[in-house]
Amino acid sequence: MRISKTHIILFFTSLLLLLNSCTKVCPCEDLEEKNGLTYSKKTHELFTGICESTIADVKKRIPYKEGKLHGYLKTWYLDGKLLSVVSFKDGERNDWSISYYKNNQKKREDRFLEGQKHGVSQAWYASGRLKYRGEYSHGKKIGVHREWFENGKLKEIVNYDKGKENGDWQVWFDDGDIKRKGKFKKGHKEGKWMVWYDNDKPKVEQKYKEGYPDGKWINWYPNGKKAKEGVYKYGDKEGEWKEWFKSGKLKKKAVYKKNQQNGAYKIWYENGNLKEEGFYRDGYREGACTFYYENGKKSFVKIYKKGKPKKEEWIQQSFFKKQKQAQKNHTSKDTIKEIPVF
Repeated sequence: MRISKTHIILFFTSLLLLLNSCTKVCPCEDLEEKNGLTYSKKTHELFTGICESTIADVKKRIPYKEGKLHGYLKTWYLDGKLLSVVSFKDGERNDWSISYYKNNQKKREDRFLEGQKHGVSQAWYASGRLKYRGEYSHGKKIGVHREWFENGKLKEIVNYDKGKENGDWQVWFDDGDIKRKGKFKKGHKEGKWMVWYDNDKPKVEQKYKEGYPDGKWINWYPNGKKAKEGVYKYGDKEGEWKEWFKSGKLKKKAVYKKNQQNGAYKIWYENGNLKEEGFYRDGYREGACTFYYENGKKSFVKIYKKGKPKKEEWIQQSFFKKQKQAQKNHTSKDTIKEIPVF
């Protein structure tokens, strides 16, 4: 058989391209990325072929076509068990994406279309029990999305419409007791929302309007006693707000206007004695604020202007006895003069 000069040239040209351009398989370190495309370091041309690497105990086999991910990207555990398979087309995820646990149990499965999730997505525990199921349309969540605990009990249900929460939203504890419940409207919280402790006692009761707290708001301690109570108006605290100790005794009472403290306030010790009283204006202490010891005796008075103390008057307990004695004697000798500290 006679071999022509043309055949020889074609053979050596093909061999040279195979060796230099790495069109089949090569180490991933022989490639480089520029402006979102992958090139061969040797030829500086867009890479077509497969590169292989081992990083962080994971083996990778990555397919390219003209510098873009194209084909099935596969990864393995070092023992040879399959870790994941992801389908690419022209640089974007397309069709299936599947991952596995080391025990060969499927971990997650998603469908893609032109780089976006499209279709049913599911996830499992290593035991094989279903963990999550939901549907996507061109990257947006639609319909009912559910999550489960490994014991098979429901963990969460959320309704979606074109990627936004819409409808009922519920969350449970792993024993099946309700943890949180409310509704969404076009991606915003709407109406009454409730949160519970794991002892079935209520934790928070809130009302929302267009995603903003609006209406009565109550917070409880795990023992069932109220912790806080007040009213929101389109996201701002309004009117009188109260706080309590776990024992049920009143702790604080204040007035709010447009989310800022405005007006008289009082704070108590848990024994019922007054701890502090004064006045707020536009979120700042204003005027005289009086502070008390836990036994009910007055401690000192601070004078504020726009939240900054101007003057502080100390009143020691021993002075009160002298004041009382002075009053009895109807004399001004023993009256106590104010002692400014600053």
